[in-house]
Amino acid sequence: MNLTDLSLKGERALIRVDFNVPLNEAREVTDDTRIRAALPTIQHVLAEGGSVVLMSHLGRPKGTDERYSLKHILPRLEALLGQSVKFASNCVEDVALDVTQSLKPGEIALLENLRFHPEEKAGDEFFAGQLAENGTVYINDAFGTAHRAHAYRLNRTGRTTVGRHGGLHAVALNRRARPPPSASAGCARRERGYRACVDLAAR
Repeated sequence: MNLTDLSLKGERALIRVDFNVPLNEAREVTDDTRIRAALPTIQHVLAEGGSVVLMSHLGRPKGTDERYSLKHILPRLEALLGQSVKFASNCVEDVALDVTQSLKPGEIALLENLRFHPEEKAGDEFFAGQLAENGTVYINDAFGTAHRAHAYRLNRTGRTTVGRHGGLHAVALNRRARPPPSASAGCARRERGYRACVDLAAR
């Protein structure tokens, strides 16, 4: 499936981006190349009438570490996009869902650093299901992390070559992780899986 094949009107696109950018001691972005690389995908979703939820990692934190918070890239991201971006101080559970599930078409949210949760690098499928609650369609635009078996890349079923950016792949997502019976109410708010998943970064 090509990105342009998706009907994005009214959809909430969960986009895995690579915002692992260098910061100086004042926690300011010193090279925004990776942020700029994601702009066409973000702008396409907005132009088609959808909203955008961005998720990324930053650095190699050992648990929650304010130095690696993605809030530090907000000023540069907003400047490049020319609009405000809402920030969720977690990437899962109610803290994230209260932000992402209230987005209106044309709005953008950025989730907190995925690496604040060890489950992300461990490829935890339940954690992947929690992330899935933030969107209705999934787009992987993180070329630099496409080879890794991390949680944000779980729950995929099929792959076909597409050509929007040349030699890319699309993935149809037909299933999702379900929380165990003991899951908290916040984790159990998942009502449906993705209707479609486009992987711009798969090789």
